[in-house]
Amino acid sequence: MLVLLLLATSVVKGQITQPDYVQNTNYRNQTNIRVLQNLRDKNASEWSERQIRIEKYANENRIQIRRELPDGNVIELVDVTNDFPWFYSTHNSGAATTTRADRLYSGGGMGLNLDGSSLPSIGVWDAGAVLTSHQEFDGRATQADNSNSVSNHATHVSGTLIAKGVTAKARGMAYGARLNAYDWTNDNSEMAEAAAGGMVISSHSYGYTYGWNGDKWYGNPTISKTEDYRFGFYSSYTKTWDDIAYNAPYYLIVKSAGNDRGNKGPDGSEYPADGGNDGFDCIGTDAVGKNVLTVGAVNQVSSYSSPSSVSMYASSSWGPVDDGRIKPDVVGKGVFVYSTSGSSNSAYATMNGTSMATPNVAGTLALLQEHYINLNGNPMRSATLKGLVIHTADETGPALGPDYMYGWGLVNGERAASVISARQVNDIHIQELQLKNGGSYQLELVSDGTEPLKASIVWTDPAGSVLSPSLDPSERTLVNDLDLRISKATSNFYPWSLDPYNPSAAATRYSKNYVDNVEVVLIENPAAGNYTLTVSHEGYMTANQNFSLIITGASKFEMSAPVADFTADKRNVTPGESIQFTNKSQQAPNSFKWEFTGPATLSSTLENPAVSFTQPGIYSAKLTVTNTAGSDTKIVQDYIAVNAPQVQANFSASATSVMEGSSVTFTDQSANNPTQWNWAFEG
Repeated sequence: MLVLLLLATSVVKGQITQPDYVQNTNYRNQTNIRVLQNLRDKNASEWSERQIRIEKYANENRIQIRRELPDGNVIELVDVTNDFPWFYSTHNSGAATTTRADRLYSGGGMGLNLDGSSLPSIGVWDAGAVLTSHQEFDGRATQADNSNSVSNHATHVSGTLIAKGVTAKARGMAYGARLNAYDWTNDNSEMAEAAAGGMVISSHSYGYTYGWNGDKWYGNPTISKTEDYRFGFYSSYTKTWDDIAYNAPYYLIVKSAGNDRGNKGPDGSEYPADGGNDGFDCIGTDAVGKNVLTVGAVNQVSSYSSPSSVSMYASSSWGPVDDGRIKPDVVGKGVFVYSTSGSSNSAYATMNGTSMATPNVAGTLALLQEHYINLNGNPMRSATLKGLVIHTADETGPALGPDYMYGWGLVNGERAASVISARQVNDIHIQELQLKNGGSYQLELVSDGTEPLKASIVWTDPAGSVLSPSLDPSERTLVNDLDLRISKATSNFYPWSLDPYNPSAAATRYSKNYVDNVEVVLIENPAAGNYTLTVSHEGYMTANQNFSLIITGASKFEMSAPVADFTADKRNVTPGESIQFTNKSQQAPNSFKWEFTGPATLSSTLENPAVSFTQPGIYSAKLTVTNTAGSDTKIVQDYIAVNAPQVQANFSASATSVMEGSSVTFTDQSANNPTQWNWAFEG
């Protein structure tokens, strides 16, 4: 009843249908509806308080609260803290082909027929109302709040997501999906409410205004004049979205990275260009959440063949996060994106920026979620979906592995969908697990050596602590630090890591990753054979931690019951002599029980014991071996002969020359313990 109440309060202009899986016991147990309701109420109250501060600041400083610029961008004052203004702005500056979403459509070559039509409504928060009557929306777009000021930007973003394709080149990624649209003014409260009601994906192509925007610098010079300190900074705004995501583990927030790289003021300006001389460290605080999928923008990729196929959009923002975490997460097409416009029901426009890349990626993810629901009846966790698109992304950038420019690479919907399909045959490929405090998880894998072995873990981490405003604080915001490792014999393979102090350097994989809640281990050319995958954790976790595991290039090692066998280095010995027994059992037993029976009984639980037999006689040998699949016993009768050694006669006499009638004492000094004596004296 609580979920229904939340849904009822969220609808003003349109009816939102509750997806069936919301009633699923597992879904309800993992979604903290009451916490989300509290977050909704708390953020709604804070929004009301912000309106008072906004009105006061705008009146005192004689500024417009909201401005729509000639280039289509929107800037709006959305908060004031310590007399410092915070503005939201939109992130403008063949999408389906770039992320290969078109391969998931009917006739796309994969045998799928995905268009988003069976998925719950996708959420969009943006600069204003969507023109829901546009011919491309076909009654599938609902303005779910009170906003009635139509925004070209919001309408364009929404078309990139769900446009039907009346004009073919404007067709959206999920062209059959439904859309619930909101303006950005009360986003946090509305997002918490929508997540409680079953929303699984939302797209956000806006963020706070940072550094240079036009000829004005929006940083806080009392904290830093060399950089807007909010680039890469974990703030209360970051924490709020991490909180929502943590308590709604099926809800993935897809967020634009921003278009700040290289923005600068007029010649002679006091403040440097955003991103400085190298372009790094210019992703704002709203896009650095641990549990958010942050999207950068690239040019269209018609046919991917290598990393050189992918080129960066000129102003797409780059990481790192202040604590060294990898952002952006992935990239999508954000250049010359043709989509719907809000100027009329048949209007279209071309726009650029991470604003456009974000719905390109979010729409592709919607199709992947639809595919998973079709096969399994319930959605993936958000960590699973995030991990899947990171794991299957096309390699980009100047070196193998992630970087602070492209993140983990270009979204490849075709490859991601293939992994979902493969899970139906072998569930090793996508697993949703839980790590207990103080525990570890192990999985035995087999590689045939013909393709790379790759494993990824992602977890929705509890929100971090809000930091005091300062420039580039290095405190880690990771709460539960999970560790992924793959091993083979004495070799260990570790996840990728980046160095925030040398942001252009190639990623390394020499040790554990201590900052990211995404870890990927890649073995490009694995030797054929068995590998052990281990997930553990550092320190103390605040609670048992759910995590998602994606594996490709390996199969699960299927354990069979062992077959007992052994050898001995010798089988005939004398008492006290040692025999080395060697286990030769098959199928990796892990428990051993040896028994030797004869004149005496001996035993051992070592795998390869050395046994000393002290009593002569004939002994039988028995070995019982066990593994998780069962046990087996081998018995060999009369296997060991312990032979008493041949007696070596010897004696001594008390005298060798005596007088007649005298006595001589003879003493036996024979070796090897004789049991009978027969003395004879001749003369």
